[in-house]
Amino acid sequence: MEVSDDVLTRDVRTVADLEALYASKTVVATTCLSLAHPMFARGRKFDVCIIDEAAQAPQLAAIGPLFFAEKFVLVGDPHQLPPVVVSDSA
Repeated sequence: MEVSDDVLTRDVRTVADLEALYASKTVVATTCLSLAHPMFARGRKFDVCIIDEAAQAPQLAAIGPLFFAEKFVLVGDPHQLPPVVVSDSA
């Protein structure tokens, strides 16, 4: 079974198609900031939210996904790289 972006989105032509695809999945992988997309604001809750490399995520980026789950797991090593901030004004 091939699982790629092309295969998963082959039949997606509209926003409604994308929302239906997303709603049909039991596991969704995304970035912390991608959860700001309106598609995720439809009230769907997950059982668990897992944030990998949590030590590298800025606090404001990591807080958002936690509102989408009943339980959450933050995985990361605080002794490795700090959050990456590219903006001069941050």
